[in-house]
Amino acid sequence: MKRFLGHIDTVVNSRFALPSFSATRLQLNTDNFKQKLLWKKEDACHAISRRGVNTLSPLTAVFNSKPSLFVNFSIAKDLVGLFGVPELRSASGFYLMKQKAVLESEDLVAEGCSAHRKRKMVEVFDELSNVLCRVADLAEFVRLAHPDSQYQGAAQEAAFSIGALVEQLNVNRQLYDALRQAVEEGDVVPTTDVDQHVSKLFLFDFEQSGIHLDAEKRRKVFELNEYILALGQHFMSDCHNPRKIERSDLPPDLCNYLSMTGSSVTVRGLLSDSSSEGAREASYRVYQLPDHQQEVLLSRLLSSRRDMAQLCGFPSFAHRALRGSLAETPEMVGEFLEETSDAVRPLAAGDYDVMRDMKMRDNCANKVCCRRNNCANKVCCRRNNCANKVCCMSDNCTNKVCCRRNNCANKVCCMSDNCANKVCCMSDNCTNKVCCRKKNCANKVSYRRNNCANKVCWMNDNCANKVSCMNDNCANKVCCMNDNCINKVCCRRKNCANKLSCRNENCANELGMWDVCYYTALGKHVVLCGGDLSGARTTNISKAPNLSHYFPLGTVMEGLNSLLQQLYGVRLDLCRTPPGETWADDVHKLAVVEADGSILGHIYCDFSERAGKTNQDCHFTIRGGKVMPDGSYQTPCVVVQLTLPPASWSGPPLLTPGMVENLFHEMGHALHSMMARTRYQHVTGTRCSTDFAEVPSILMEYFASDPRVIQTFARHFKTGEPLPDLVLQSLVRSRAVFAASELQTQVYYAAVDQRYHSNTVAWETGVSTSDVLKEEHEKHYGLPYVENTAWQHRFSHFVGYGGKYYAYLVSRAVASWIWETYFQANPFSRDAGERYRREVLQHGGGVPPRILVEGFLHRELTPHNLSRALMTDLDRKKTLLHG
Repeated sequence: MKRFLGHIDTVVNSRFALPSFSATRLQLNTDNFKQKLLWKKEDACHAISRRGVNTLSPLTAVFNSKPSLFVNFSIAKDLVGLFGVPELRSASGFYLMKQKAVLESEDLVAEGCSAHRKRKMVEVFDELSNVLCRVADLAEFVRLAHPDSQYQGAAQEAAFSIGALVEQLNVNRQLYDALRQAVEEGDVVPTTDVDQHVSKLFLFDFEQSGIHLDAEKRRKVFELNEYILALGQHFMSDCHNPRKIERSDLPPDLCNYLSMTGSSVTVRGLLSDSSSEGAREASYRVYQLPDHQQEVLLSRLLSSRRDMAQLCGFPSFAHRALRGSLAETPEMVGEFLEETSDAVRPLAAGDYDVMRDMKMRDNCANKVCCRRNNCANKVCCRRNNCANKVCCMSDNCTNKVCCRRNNCANKVCCMSDNCANKVCCMSDNCTNKVCCRKKNCANKVSYRRNNCANKVCWMNDNCANKVSCMNDNCANKVCCMNDNCINKVCCRRKNCANKLSCRNENCANELGMWDVCYYTALGKHVVLCGGDLSGARTTNISKAPNLSHYFPLGTVMEGLNSLLQQLYGVRLDLCRTPPGETWADDVHKLAVVEADGSILGHIYCDFSERAGKTNQDCHFTIRGGKVMPDGSYQTPCVVVQLTLPPASWSGPPLLTPGMVENLFHEMGHALHSMMARTRYQHVTGTRCSTDFAEVPSILMEYFASDPRVIQTFARHFKTGEPLPDLVLQSLVRSRAVFAASELQTQVYYAAVDQRYHSNTVAWETGVSTSDVLKEEHEKHYGLPYVENTAWQHRFSHFVGYGGKYYAYLVSRAVASWIWETYFQANPFSRDAGERYRREVLQHGGGVPPRILVEGFLHRELTPHNLSRALMTDLDRKKTLLHG
């Protein structure tokens, strides 16, 4: 369904099977009694303090509780209807809602086309948009989320019917001409700047379907739209398919890491969290193999989008996608990505160096005798041909060798003539005596002689006789100080000024694309445990503290409530939900209430995972806010859907720090919808450009990561003890680990997306998406491209965020800029919160986003300033990490 007259808010793209249940949920007739008990409990709760959360508050009690299983024998007439809509007491109500919307739409279309119209054209269009969206948005959510198959089917039927009506309106030339005349020549009623802005948005939505073109071009645009929709659906459906190849097609050294079925290998996903490097590499190379069918679908999708955009008068699809956005043009996005890429490159390279050091220490095949006396990673090497074997402290170790340490009780005299580790034997009759390396050894033989056969590469940094070892198999090679030495090797010493990049492609210490996710997660875990990345090894990492014990859902929600009261003067109040209003027993309804008691809107919280529920965190708009014809205000209604662990009989739902951050992110979207007080629902809350819609939600992540905010609600679910300060600081530091490499990855993805949707690639000439991707990889990514791989064939975001993947980076730049300017000094500032609400949130999409943000920050939104904001954020994280 294409967008027209309003946003049909569809968040989840894939369909899934759901079990069937009765439309009337089973509950006991004890609702009134239970509600009275609940509200009595709320009345007994103490007020929330500014710096602490009372665990007996209503939010804490309800969100920490397991939903009761009780039976309701009431008949359907006692139900209030889904979302409080009377027609939706049963699934058949969707038919009534659809029919009512169709009839009202006919009247509004007639009014818009009438020469005797007395209202503003934008008011007629927005009312038409509201009539359609109130059915379509609700139906789309129910189709995806309701557990009852009857409701699913009825919702899908209603969504399809409204979609067909939208298609008809998209080609109503009389309606389009009336709107265009009002925009270009002035309306019959005086209009404001907001009226003009929203009218132009409606006009642009119309023209996306090519209605302003001649009949032949209009037909082509329609056909291309349908073709693009089909291509996108097919591409997405195959993005996560398993990859099956013959064993004979795999390099022999990778076969042992993958499970075999007969003569074939099936890989169902990337093994990014595997501690085995071989498994990570094997799964990456197999799962990311180029797929011919996906290549055909993607290249056709990109070329069709370009053709459609050019038919509609745009230079490229990217120009079409960015119209009316915060960035405004692909040229600005390109400059922003280029400058950010250049700025982050050396910082990301530093991250990769740390990962390489971690890999060298962590990889069993690379464990060697460390030359540093205080190294905690010194180990007994199990490799027979290793020249770095050291004295093992285990009595039953069969790898015991001559030790180099002076005070070692396990030192032995090596009897092997070709042993590279021979030491000075104290036995007078030993025939294996060699030049001793000990400074005060009485048996020392002069080893400075040029013809000494025992000369070895010296491991003492201060030794004046250091030489480059000529033995190719020597594992003790050091970086030679002689510039002309042909034996220079990759030095393992971190502070070595002569360190060179290893020229050996098979070097086991090199970092691969398949290593980044693993060592990023490992690095965060190390810091979370209070460790230091410079000495990280999985075998020495203590078990991480069980942080989820300090984040029970109820206290997190109360912490959020406390924060909102301090920032904006609004609170979250629990609402009673009579039978039939929600689609599951564990869905809770919140009212967002002003200090004077007026209600801004409602949030339905569907947080718990359950059978059949989609595994995706989403924000759905059910009803947008707008001024109604009678002057009243239609309050917004949204759903926040998460997949959090449910409560158990022994305890509340316990959240990981990542879950807390996701909750704050999605609630940021909800609050944007609640606090927007727009005249028109077409621009309410999150109904704005993608690169601006993510700003409020990302800003909430900064609050969720600030230790001053976390301290207000992080309490142990049993003891009530606060999160220990040292653990809190480690948690905050862990979120800053490898931030530069993560930023570079996002820049890389965005650059590929922009290039794909530009007009610089002639797809019809046979250029492959991999050819273009490789060029962008070399420009923007810090690790070598892996030949014969094609991650773009599995990147479903090209369908939903085509030409707009950059939006995450721009939104993060703006959010970090707002945080630094207004909230970093005091995350509880009421003055800053009220100003942010008044100048940003309440406008929704009713003001062009660039004008809105520049006015709030008092700075011009240039590529340089946006890039600078991201780099300043990186500097802040670096300070957090290193102190």
